[in-house]
Amino acid sequence: MNGDDLEEEDFYDAQSEASQIKSRIVTKYFNFWTKVMIPNAKRNPDPRLAYMDFYCGPGRYRDGTPSTPVLILTEAVKNPELCYVLPFTFMQPKRRGTSHYLIFVSKHPLGYKVMKDIMAKESSEEDEGVPSFRYSNAISEEATPLLFEFARPLEELGQMLLDGSAGETVTMGAIFERHYVGRRFLEKNYKDTLVELEAEGKITTEPPASERPARQGKPTFADHVLVTFPRKGS
Repeated sequence: MNGDDLEEEDFYDAQSEASQIKSRIVTKYFNFWTKVMIPNAKRNPDPRLAYMDFYCGPGRYRDGTPSTPVLILTEAVKNPELCYVLPFTFMQPKRRGTSHYLIFVSKHPLGYKVMKDIMAKESSEEDEGVPSFRYSNAISEEATPLLFEFARPLEELGQMLLDGSAGETVTMGAIFERHYVGRRFLEKNYKDTLVELEAEGKITTEPPASERPARQGKPTFADHVLVTFPRKGS
């Protein structure tokens, strides 16, 4: 092994002083760049902004120090106009641990929703129809059944809705819009949960299930359906 090989092998052990300076320069300029570019992006048919780092390695040094792209994303999520952040995790094959992340940052809820649906379909596992937002070829329900047996995400979602909307009357669409950001639930999960809560008598709806179309033996739950949640303690 020659000196160049050793230098490359040690590169990701800890951040050098030169690399720290580079990260500060790029991160500070990114803040300025976004302030200039966001107004221009808003006027374009495709308002997306992109940042790419082709030599970032795993995103962190072996001593845990974040490298430039992680610092950039940390600054991006502080920007109120870039407030929709969605991570997708890639697990290491044959080992329990994270290989790397794909992180989507947007300033528009529609972009967030579209990417969330795309990432959900690429997830390698789901619980009760709720995607994991990660890919692993080592974890499956057959291989690790207990991980799935104790997961009841829709029951958890139902309780969150009952607690967070107690005493309110609100549409299905409004419930979804104000609750789904930052959580792994999809629009379908909210509708399935509300159908179940209605069947259990925990909420009332207008129109009721008997007056709504059915699909595959279950009542549908359109965005305009009004949901009334009971007050806490009632």
